[in-house]
Amino acid sequence: GSGRARGRAALPRLERPEGQRGHPVTHQSGEL
Repeated sequence: GSGRARGRAALPRLERPEGQRGHPVTHQSGEL
């Protein structure tokens, strides 16, 4: 169960490279 939840959260990070480039810290905080 937990494994799947993390997998889904990780998908948007990879799909949104712009977010990491623009605000890596802010983007992570928002996801978490």
